[in-house]
Amino acid sequence: MKNNRLSSLRNFFHNPWIFYFPWFIKKESKFNYLILKKLLTKYNQKGASIKALISFFGYICLLTTNLFSTLIQIFLQSYIITGKEINTGTDLSILFISDSTVDLYVIEKIFSKGYKIKKHKKFLLWNIRKMARNSQKRLKNIDGIFIKSHFFYYRFFRKNGFTITPTFISMTLDISKPIDLIKKNFSSNIKTEINKLKRNGFNYCIYSEIEKFNFFYHKMYLPYINQRYREHSLIVNYPSMFMLFYRECSNLMLINNDEKHVLGSIFTIKKNIVRGLFSGIIDGNNHNRKQSAYAALYYFTILNAKQIHAKTLHIGTCRSFLNDGLLQYKRKWGARISCPSEDNREPIQYVYAFKFFNFNKGIKSFLINNPFIYIGKKNKMYGAFFTEKSGKLKPEETRHLEKIYKLPNINDLIICRPEELSSIIK
Repeated sequence: MKNNRLSSLRNFFHNPWIFYFPWFIKKESKFNYLILKKLLTKYNQKGASIKALISFFGYICLLTTNLFSTLIQIFLQSYIITGKEINTGTDLSILFISDSTVDLYVIEKIFSKGYKIKKHKKFLLWNIRKMARNSQKRLKNIDGIFIKSHFFYYRFFRKNGFTITPTFISMTLDISKPIDLIKKNFSSNIKTEINKLKRNGFNYCIYSEIEKFNFFYHKMYLPYINQRYREHSLIVNYPSMFMLFYRECSNLMLINNDEKHVLGSIFTIKKNIVRGLFSGIIDGNNHNRKQSAYAALYYFTILNAKQIHAKTLHIGTCRSFLNDGLLQYKRKWGARISCPSEDNREPIQYVYAFKFFNFNKGIKSFLINNPFIYIGKKNKMYGAFFTEKSGKLKPEETRHLEKIYKLPNINDLIICRPEELSSIIK
């Protein structure tokens, strides 16, 4: 009962819009969003002083949300996860620690199907230091620790020998140059996809009507998120998205093919920056048009952003593993990582902090097959690639890896053996 109350309180604070309209969270209805539209219309008609007061109240709500998210991390729940490593079949045992539940995304990168999750004991944040320093005594038969934590604590974990990687990273595209110069940064595959779009008659329109928003949310966004991410999905509820769409003066782009809406996105425009918020494909993630859908979404967003003289395009987030399909796809468009050290408009909210005690075949396999981006000194981003080869790689091998994995705005790609993991964070 106590855990349920804590979970409800956590969910309450994690949604800042609930401070404005708490009755919208439980149930969606046409009556509700008509009331919401009326209230927001009155908001837009208010004077500058009233708007400033309401915006200040919104800022306080967001600040409270972040403060609560930070404080709740002091009390952590641990789980012992056992199973076979996904590539080698080696038996592994991982201690996973977070403020809520197990993050299945990273666990399924380590374990094959059939892993077991056992609830362990609770930790106070500062006790992790003792546990990490005396790992051999305190953590018998544990091969490593994974902690999902608020970014606020990353320095604490880093000082205690943990490697820090963001759960998600934001990516941006410089569109200040003429469109012909922007296209030069596209890969040959992307240029081919753009030519296909032109031949197949794809086009786009910008909408502001509520009916089009409802169509996007129910027919595109929800099916796409549920099918693409499944149990890992973090669905934005209807009122929260509606608030962002209407109050923040966002735009809805719907892309058409054969006079039918096939995909769409919601984006905002502030200070010459176009920021993508949500996207979706009609009836979910259709494999027959998946590649063309992404190409159409990015290309038409770039064209529209150029028409309104924007300088930067935020094209959303992706996982911080260098072999992540979405990250590699955005890289083909010339996108770069938005680092927390240079762009506090896109802060990193959560990180994985991990440390391994036994570099057996399973742990080595995980590191070799999952190169990642990690946070080093002064919030700078680095890439980490692991190999079993002893000694330095040949220059042509290094250039090949850098061509595949080194992204713009990553300071360096560190190539080393799995056993040298602790040395790269110093």
